[in-house]
Amino acid sequence: LPNRHGLRIPLPAAQAAVDAQSLTLLLLAAVFGAALGLVFLGSRSVATRALAWLSGDVRVQVLAGSLVFAILAAIWPILLFNGQEALSEVVTGALVAGPGLLVAIALLKAIAAALCLAAGWLGGPVMPIAFVGATGGLALAQLVPGLDPGLAAAAGVGAAETVALRRPLVALLVVVFTATTAAPIAVLIGVAVGWAVSARLPAAAPAHH
Repeated sequence: LPNRHGLRIPLPAAQAAVDAQSLTLLLLAAVFGAALGLVFLGSRSVATRALAWLSGDVRVQVLAGSLVFAILAAIWPILLFNGQEALSEVVTGALVAGPGLLVAIALLKAIAAALCLAAGWLGGPVMPIAFVGATGGLALAQLVPGLDPGLAAAAGVGAAETVALRRPLVALLVVVFTATTAAPIAVLIGVAVGWAVSARLPAAAPAHH
């Protein structure tokens, strides 16, 4: 899919407009997306401390983190790569999964991305976290009657990216300009919730890699 055109976040098209009734449901999707973003931040912090405890040698940290990730990816191949093509499969229905499995995949992707970045892998969290937020939103849409999957995915991505990046404006611009479908109100709701959550987090520690 989007590999030919650079970074793209494949999201399902919204089938409903945002109204007063759907607003509460979108807030729920955004809160869930923000929670997944917190899982990423917490996992990255734990992984960073664990690798530093293991060895002060960055090469050893990279090898150790890569080994753990390789084991995870061997068990769950969907964790491979940045998540762009895997999200496309989830969105198009090529990957058929119930809400429980989707939540599990989102959590595993958040942990795997955090581990790779803590181990010093090149790249950033934007696309992996987009996968996490969108998959979480789609899972919630299967559980909550009346929650539009496209809007839920957009709100989940906006919230997860804002918490993970801790830069609301950057998160907003990234999602707006890279999402394959437009759902600006849902994205704004997600970013607002993510901003409210991230504003209450302690200051980020400086990177050691």
